[in-house]
Amino acid sequence: MALSSEQKKILNDAIKAYRFPPALFDFAKKRAVCLPNMKAVEKQIREDLVSGNPRRVKNGLSNVIFWGWAQREGRQKYWVNRFRQTVTPKQVRACTNLFSTRRPPTLQEIKCLNLPSFSGMSFISKIRMFLDPRRSATLDMQLAKLRCVRPRTILSGLKMPTKQIRITDHNEQIYDDWCKILVQISKAYFEGRYNAADVERGFFHLVQCGSLKQAATILHYADS
Repeated sequence: MALSSEQKKILNDAIKAYRFPPALFDFAKKRAVCLPNMKAVEKQIREDLVSGNPRRVKNGLSNVIFWGWAQREGRQKYWVNRFRQTVTPKQVRACTNLFSTRRPPTLQEIKCLNLPSFSGMSFISKIRMFLDPRRSATLDMQLAKLRCVRPRTILSGLKMPTKQIRITDHNEQIYDDWCKILVQISKAYFEGRYNAADVERGFFHLVQCGSLKQAATILHYADS
């Protein structure tokens, strides 16, 4: 089944209503910087990650954490400082080499870097999203709430024996299918004007607002 015009409007409104602080940290000037919108955040972090410069790559990864914890300032500072103090030059060089390739790395390739503060899918998928927002998105614990809601969706199959989405062959396949569905939704209902990351943020907004069943229903019908 296809989305109704009402469901399409609900998702489109949610995409536009998404509000996550578009802020980064300037490590040279040692201060937070508020950017105009998420496109500017995506551009800056991606440019740092694929720069081929280890210092910029380290800053880019730090900003993935800084942005990811933007709504929890106390934990934001802790996790950014922990990452910068514990990541090794060898790990940063490995990231630099991996991110410089033409194709976006898989979640398991990123996982194998063993980066501090990047252990589960929530933050590893953020790296992937910033590397390729057009075709990739985040899959975090907020969105994972949809696995327990009816009707069933692609996210219903997530296996989570702990309070973390582990990177396994099974869960990575679900992640890949999730990203493909987001791209398909943009093409089928929004003339391709949204990136996969944009559509994901619409679902994220619905979940944060407590509209889990509505989000699940839209995702279910969009994938039918």
